[in-house]
Amino acid sequence: MLKITFDIRAFEKALTDLERRQLPFAVAMALNDTAQDASVAETAALSQHLDRPTPFTKRAYQIERATKSKPYAIVKARPIQGAYLQYQVFGGRRSPKGQALVVPSGAKLNAYGNLPKGAVKRALSQKNTFATKRGSRKAKHLGRGVYRRVRGGGLKKLMAFEPMAKYRVRLPFGRAARQSAESVFAMHFERRFTAALASAR
Repeated sequence: MLKITFDIRAFEKALTDLERRQLPFAVAMALNDTAQDASVAETAALSQHLDRPTPFTKRAYQIERATKSKPYAIVKARPIQGAYLQYQVFGGRRSPKGQALVVPSGAKLNAYGNLPKGAVKRALSQKNTFATKRGSRKAKHLGRGVYRRVRGGGLKKLMAFEPMAKYRVRLPFGRAARQSAESVFAMHFERRFTAALASAR
């Protein structure tokens, strides 16, 4: 979550009564315009720092809008996307919700470099494909995962079942948004303040 705020107290001291009355509305609108631009900048950063983010991931960010009584705007990730993007922002280790994390090895990936939904179930429905069971001899020898028997008696590992995944920091969340906000707020504020004064006269 990134909170965008600007201190305009020095500016406010030089205003007339009319201008001062219109100031809170103009500030709120300018902050919302600025937050929108910041959200766009952060969305663009996803493609710069992550490998082929999905359309769903690119819809990660939402805005908590400013009001006259709440003069700040917040750019934040939606809960579902935020749950996995946090590992790209902060790094760390992720444990599985179930028994194991499914990590692609030799399986076919989709256009975004991920395993398609239901990949394990579809793989196991095919002939000559099996999954090693926890604690079995095959699991101890081969490692836990999904395998396919190939010609010549060999095995091809399609997916691995891992107890955890380790992530490094890859996404500098906030950098693009802050740069955008600092460059556009003055423009948005001038436009909104001028419009607010014009409508009040």
